[in-house]
Order: sequence, then C-alpha cells, then structure tokens
Amino acid sequence: MTNPVRHYAWGSATAFPRLFGMPADGPQAELWMGAHPAAPSEVLLDGARISLDHLPAHRPEMLGDLPELPFLFKVLAAEQPLSIQTHPTAERARAGYAAEEAAGVPLDSPSRRYVDAHHKPELVVAVEHFSALCGFRPGPEAAADVAPWRTCSAPRARDRRARRTPHEWTRR
Repeated sequence: MTNPVRHYAWGSATAFPRLFGMPADGPQAELWMGAHPAAPSEVLLDGARISLDHLPAHRPEMLGDLPELPFLFKVLAAEQPLSIQTHPTAERARAGYAAEEAAGVPLDSPSRRYVDAHHKPELVVAVEHFSALCGFRPGPEAAADVAPWRTCSAPRARDRRARRTPHEWTRR
C-alpha cells in the first residue's frame, strides 16, 4: 500500500524521515492510510495500482455490504501547535453534508463546513512524547476568567485597570 503525505505548515520536516525512512520535502504533517477521496492510499491489485476509494468498483466482494471503506487512519507529525478541531455526530454530518450538497456549495469552497457525510471518531496513540489539550473547563469557570476583559473598553474600567498590576488584571 502506498500512502499519501499531506503537507501543512504545522508539520515536521524530520519526524517521517526519522520514523519511516521517507525523504524530507518540507513540512510533512499527516500520513493518510485509507480511502478518503482527497488523498486515497493505493494498492497493487492484479498488477495494477488501484486507489482505495475505487476499490469497491474493482472488487466489491472485498467489502461485503459496505459501499466504501469506512476509515481514514492518520499518522500526525506536528512540530507546531494545531488548531482546535470539533467533529459532528454521525447524524449531524449526514444532514450537514446533504444540506450543503443541496445548496450547491462547492467541495473546495472556504465556506464549506461538511466535506463529506461522515462523522470523525478519533483515537490518539502517541509514538513519541507529546502534549495535548484534552478537554475544557466548564463554561462558567472560563467565563469568570475573561469577565474582567469585557469592560476594558469602558473609560472607567481602563482607569481602574491602570492602577492594578498585570497579575491583578486577571483576578477579582
């Protein structure tokens, strides 16, 4: 199986070469293994290279009742912090994708929110040391921390803040 590498600015220029012996050609962020149409893996089948997203058409018996391969396995090599990602439930993914398709939103549109109809359950397994944010504080706690900043633009708030030390700005 040949697997594509996705290049994003947050990727590492050294991890994949070190771990897999791959040549370095700039930041390499994700190694994809699966049938995602944006970057499917390829397999050798009857002497020909076939992308996994086309496998059902060539060998439907290999998938049984499945219309497509239902997975995308990614190996990430993050050298810089990643943005926060949220993924919809299976029901919401199907409904959101169908609505955008019906509205004619192109798949490559920056306003597109659902590029496919699948939910994205995730599991993380570390092969090297890494740090991750694994949850959020309850909303009221987070709101209390940022409450002092809501009044920063008011003249009196600026005057009061000017008399406090930076450490006191975030405390009440």
